[in-house]
Amino acid sequence: MIWIITVVVLVAVALGAAWLTKMRAKRIERIAAAVRAMSAGDLSARIPLSAAGDTAVLARSIHELRDHLAAQLGTIDRQRRTLESLLAQLHEGVLVVESAGRIILVNPEAVRLLRLSSPRKDGRLEGLPMEQCAVPHDIQELLTSPQTRQPLAAKNPTPQRGDPQQLEPHPAGREIQLRVDGSEGTIHLMVQAFDILLPGPTDGFASATKMETARMAVMTDVTELTRIMQVKTDFAANASHELRTPLSAIRAAVETLRAIDPTKDPKSAANFLDIIERHGRRMEAMVVDLLDLSRLESPSSRFESVTVRSRELLDELHNAFEDAIAGKRLHWAVDVQPGCELIRANPELLRLTLRNLVENAIRFTEAGGHVTVIVRRVEGAVSFEVVDDGCGIAPEEQGRVFERFYQVARARSGGERGTGLGLSIVRHAVAAMGGRVELSSTLGRGTRVTVLVPQPQVISRRGAAERKDEIPLRGAENAEE
Repeated sequence: MIWIITVVVLVAVALGAAWLTKMRAKRIERIAAAVRAMSAGDLSARIPLSAAGDTAVLARSIHELRDHLAAQLGTIDRQRRTLESLLAQLHEGVLVVESAGRIILVNPEAVRLLRLSSPRKDGRLEGLPMEQCAVPHDIQELLTSPQTRQPLAAKNPTPQRGDPQQLEPHPAGREIQLRVDGSEGTIHLMVQAFDILLPGPTDGFASATKMETARMAVMTDVTELTRIMQVKTDFAANASHELRTPLSAIRAAVETLRAIDPTKDPKSAANFLDIIERHGRRMEAMVVDLLDLSRLESPSSRFESVTVRSRELLDELHNAFEDAIAGKRLHWAVDVQPGCELIRANPELLRLTLRNLVENAIRFTEAGGHVTVIVRRVEGAVSFEVVDDGCGIAPEEQGRVFERFYQVARARSGGERGTGLGLSIVRHAVAAMGGRVELSSTLGRGTRVTVLVPQPQVISRRGAAERKDEIPLRGAENAEE
């Protein structure tokens, strides 16, 4: 009986030990599977915790490790996304390459400015040589030329992790100007290159990290700045040329007057005096236009809108050009449609705009022609249309008539030709009012220039009369002078 009981106990113990061993192996296998999943990047895998035992301690330790690793990876991912977002929102292009010429980092603005392309299907440029990404040759030379600043490798060849890295205080990096031509037009870039230090590959869990030298190029789009500088250069050259022409005529007339006897040849003397007077008036008009243009372009200029009586403004223009209209026997007409008698605009800018448009219409319309001004209300704005049946403008020249000093068919305007600044002043004045100007013309049949002045709301007669900021325009020209 004792032997039987002993054998039964031993068998039970063996079976229990085998069952416990199998259960322990299963728990260890689940732990191993969870660890393998975490090593593959799946941090959502969890291990069922036992009530007690060494495997429970191991599982809790692995859970703590998983939570700590997830927090670190979350921080790294947030930093990565922050860097990508900052690079994507930069208005400057950034391109970083290693010493061998392979791209380490590039932002979308650099891809757009340099029109880069990738042979990969996913379009990624990182890790590719610059030659395969169509990087302009000038930038390749800039990024592979001798270093602009030497890193402090001699003082600290293997800096410790977290140590601040500095560069020797040499002058700033090299800078070049680059012109990139493409289907969308030409882009002018200012490219500046710097040497930078980046951490190299880590050797296991070593605390020391070797720093490697790389080159960073920062690209700024200066197309608009280049255009403005060219406009200023052309403006100075054109202004000098336009002023030199009447000055030369005046000087020649004065020299001739000195050489002749006015009492013996009064007709020639009067002719030369007329030349001096005509070119003097032209110079005066040009100076006035230049001052108007300068005032319109000044950032400090402020033009407030008030209530304006459109019919009074047009009557004022007719009175100002009455002699010129009568001299050419032109038919002057004004059509102010209902609802446009009172408008909101800056009277000075509106007067300046219409004055230049009417003056051009009179100048380029033959004797006996028609000049009409139509005022109508369109959606959200008031339209001023100056229509003439004069010589018209050729289609190839219509895109340039608003440029400074550009004049169409100068010979058609006779001796009293304009300064070439009138339509440029119109464009700036309309822009200052927040409106827009449109031009349509047929060569030999006439021109129509439309100015749209935005209106905040419809102004009634009674409401406008009660406003304190209403400015009557009758006699405003004398006040302006």
